[in-house]
Amino acid sequence: MKYSNVVSFIAFAFLTSAAPVVYVTNTVIVDQNGIIVNGQSTPTTPAAVQHKAVGTTDVEKSSSSLSRRSGSGSGSFEDGTIPCSQFPSVDHVVPLNWLGNGGWASVMSADCQTYSECKDGLYCSYACEPGYAKTQWPSTQPSTGQTLGGLYCKDGYLHKSNSDADSLCVKSKGGALLKSELSDNVALCMTDTPGSKKSVIPTNLEAGSTASLYFADDSSFKINGNTIAAEYHINNAGVSVEDGCVWGKAGSDVGNWAPLILSAGNVNGIPLITLQKNSLNNWKTAANFNIAIEAPDGCQIQGSCTYENGDFVDENHKPIDEDTCSIVIVSGFADIRFYK
Repeated sequence: MKYSNVVSFIAFAFLTSAAPVVYVTNTVIVDQNGIIVNGQSTPTTPAAVQHKAVGTTDVEKSSSSLSRRSGSGSGSFEDGTIPCSQFPSVDHVVPLNWLGNGGWASVMSADCQTYSECKDGLYCSYACEPGYAKTQWPSTQPSTGQTLGGLYCKDGYLHKSNSDADSLCVKSKGGALLKSELSDNVALCMTDTPGSKKSVIPTNLEAGSTASLYFADDSSFKINGNTIAAEYHINNAGVSVEDGCVWGKAGSDVGNWAPLILSAGNVNGIPLITLQKNSLNNWKTAANFNIAIEAPDGCQIQGSCTYENGDFVDENHKPIDEDTCSIVIVSGFADIRFYK
């Protein structure tokens, strides 16, 4: 595969002068279509950093609220009981009807050819409601760098491609909460990985509300043994999920061309959140909102990450010559605050 953009950075995060320093090295490779094909983070710690979880967090409360409102499927999935022609309404699965794939996020063959309907011999990838991620993918992945995920269609019926998972969607163990102070919605679009890698799986942060973010961990999908962080393309405020969580076109500023990219994951025991400008737009397309990643009361983070008026800024709100920033969660979780 040809890579047109490679973004590498090192974030230095400090708690106090007496606290250990965490050096976080992150490499993000974006292909010519704006798909992040390698977004894992490799933190190294000169000394051990202790990460402590809090009790019932706002992350869990938000996820519960979204589960009630999303209209996602309930009940359990059983192999060989649902026809491939029928999208499964179970286990927090949500249909993506605007994509034209019968509700599926993508439909692919073992050699990574794409299709518009789920039928025999194909992997049918699906979306889960916000704060959840799919559990289904075959253990053997293509050697080309492409990925396969979803349910497998066999003899006209849907089957698990990963029988070790009890349900089709797994709930995030926490890590981050999206908070809006805006008057419009913001559509965040997670990449369909494993699957097409297109940014089509929606989290709609409604005006003045909160939403859960999926935070990848060591049980999430891996490439060559490395956990792949959850990657979100962030559209401008006011763009719907139907218009924003799509395969975008050059100059459209939606989908893979959206202004900002967020990654979140607990990699090698280090909970990391990264925000970056989209290199597909030469890092120059500004979002129509600001973002600050912060520690709520009772929680602790290392590092600083604030995006204002199209630039990353320091603690005095002065622009800095950077196209990305990262924070490490030391205890609890982080708020990702959207504001004007």
